[in-house]
Amino acid sequence: MPITADDVFGSLSSDEGALSPFAGPAAPTSRLVCAQFCLGVAEGLLAEARE
Repeated sequence: MPITADDVFGSLSSDEGALSPFAGPAAPTSRLVCAQFCLGVAEGLLAEARE
């Protein structure tokens, strides 16, 4: 069964809106790094408060 341009959803351009495989998890990874940093700061502050 042949597929025409009318049968395809979205753009047929190969570079329009295309993300590399590493760009997809970039936002969640940066949030994870930020959360780990904030958790480390909070743990340090709690350890200082105990002393």
